[in-house]
Amino acid sequence: MPIKFRLAEIRKERGMSQNALAQACSMSLQNIQHLEKKAKSVPFKTLDLLCEALSCSPADLLERINDKEALV
Repeated sequence: MPIKFRLAEIRKERGMSQNALAQACSMSLQNIQHLEKKAKSVPFKTLDLLCEALSCSPADLLERINDKEALV
């Protein structure tokens, strides 16, 4: 089963812009945009930075979805 990275959803729920998240994580805006749109994997260090900035756990950012949902 595929994993959905819910970064954009969680960021928006927190009322945070991509730029604000990038600054909070000491990352570039382009890195955040890539993570939200195209990332196939996320290093644990990056996941930890994102969780710290968004006050969430890794489980909040990662969602296991079934194969049919992945095709949409």
